[in-house]
Amino acid sequence: MAQSLAADLARNGLYPTGGIGSQDQVDTFLRLAAVKQATGLGRSTIYDLMAEQPPQFPRPVKITERGKAVAWLASEIAQWQRDRVAQRDKGAAA
Repeated sequence: MAQSLAADLARNGLYPTGGIGSQDQVDTFLRLAAVKQATGLGRSTIYDLMAEQPPQFPRPVKITERGKAVAWLASEIAQWQRDRVAQRDKGAAA
């Protein structure tokens, strides 16, 4: 699972769906366990960051009409990771 998650995040979670040259993209859903593994954050920290105003972590999407199943978009988690690295590098340059 870790290898496939790393490959998904390396591709920003986006996959072409309409063949060569298609602009249609499908994003990968990541469940909480995969988000925790990718970010190194715990469940409470993830939800605390989402509760801040403005939110400091991507919000999940409901993946079922009924029920409470949610997932995060791999591309948004990858962007959050890139933002953390940029923030670190910006602080190091100052």
